[in-house]
Amino acid sequence: MNLFNLLQKPQLYERDASIWTDKFINPQMNEAHLNPTNDAASYRPERREKICSYLISKLNLNKGTKLLDLGCGPGLYAQRFAQAGVSVTGIDMSEYSINYARSQAEKSGLEITYILQDYREPFGVNGFDAVVIISEDYGVLSYADRLKFLGNVFSSLRPGGKFAFDVASSELPTNLKVRGFGLLEASLPD
Repeated sequence: MNLFNLLQKPQLYERDASIWTDKFINPQMNEAHLNPTNDAASYRPERREKICSYLISKLNLNKGTKLLDLGCGPGLYAQRFAQAGVSVTGIDMSEYSINYARSQAEKSGLEITYILQDYREPFGVNGFDAVVIISEDYGVLSYADRLKFLGNVFSSLRPGGKFAFDVASSELPTNLKVRGFGLLEASLPD
């Protein structure tokens, strides 16, 4: 491979230019996720706890509720949800993070399903009571990817399911009905 090509700036929203799949950068990103002293990659433990408690309450997550954690990374939120009795599936495109999450779940005795996949691809139909994507991952998607992603989310939700996300912008596609802060209904208008 040509060194000049490697040093070029990727195009905006270029799909194959990812810190999450780069074999040299990804282990360092995982370390940043696990660093409890800053919010660089994952929020600090005390903020994660507040987020999880809030979502457990607002999404009515109970024992046996099926939750999909998109962009789950090393499983920090998935573990907390599983500890509350929620049936959790995590999807992430980072093999390094997924392997770490699987090992931590096994060590903790938590039954969490982790799937190595890009969450912009379909992930099932009517299988989940709730879907979450945390740490403003939604905000890094192009407009076209956002629409495709939202279609995948709503397809994956059971009737009455909920989707929670955090973004740096208050703008949403006009055909989505907001229910509270960052919570969307699982049905789109016809």
